Amino acid sequence: YLQGYHELASLFLLVLEMDVFDESSSHSSSLLLDNKYILHDAYSIIEKVLPQLDDLYSGNDIDVESKLRFVSGDDKFRRHFMAMDANSGLYCARWTRVLFSREIEDWENWLPLMDLFMDLTSHDPSVLSLGDASMYSRPGITPILIPGRMDWMTVLEATAASLIWMHKDELMAVDPSDELCLLLSFKPLQSVNGLIATLLSSLRRIQHKEIPQPTNANFESRVYDIQHGLRHPFQTLKRRLSVSSQKSFLSNEEFGHHSCPIMF
Repeated sequence: YLQGYHELASLFLLVLEMDVFDESSSHSSSLLLDNKYILHDAYSIIEKVLPQLDDLYSGNDIDVESKLRFVSGDDKFRRHFMAMDANSGLYCARWTRVLFSREIEDWENWLPLMDLFMDLTSHDPSVLSLGDASMYSRPGITPILIPGRMDWMTVLEATAASLIWMHKDELMAVDPSDELCLLLSFKPLQSVNGLIATLLSSLRRIQHKEIPQPTNANFESRVYDIQHGLRHPFQTLKRRLSVSSQKSFLSNEEFGHHSCPIMF
């Protein structure tokens, strides 16, 4: 056990319990969740997710600074931020280890961000929460972001850089020596839309490095917003449970009951 595991496990358990009793789900089937096996299913999910986060819990560096150049074209802000000269692990560990669940006001507002993480890192990119890869980029923009098979660390580091950008004005208003204290005391975001839009914009630039770096004039995530966004909590997971039934099953003979098919 490492600090943070219980928070992720409790969130997965809560969402699975919520979905079990959601009779309005259009994807419910005998292959999906059964209230008799919620603990087993939650364990199966956490067993798949935690190995992807080994770097976060092993003390490896979290490379946020290099991701900032894909988020912001504001050189003055980047220089101001870098002048803090503090190890990113001091402020990023809490953000990343619990997948930013504490940085969003109301855990239900956090769920679309978790759905997005699953979309971006899924080993089966044919199953997307928004249905089509083109929906993850601003309309009319090329090349588009291609979700799926992304490295978890890259996604989480870009999310951390995007969160820092969301608090740009607050950070610019203080001396670099006071930035660390501010980073440790951000108020949770009331809406996740701006963070998601900024993240998608930065990941598109990371994926297509030939794209010019953003400037204040053309920073696309400032004008791109996800309308109606990612679907019902864990919809990506539930759809993946459905379509992967012929591809992959998690077995658990010790528990002696059904296994939960998951593709990550």
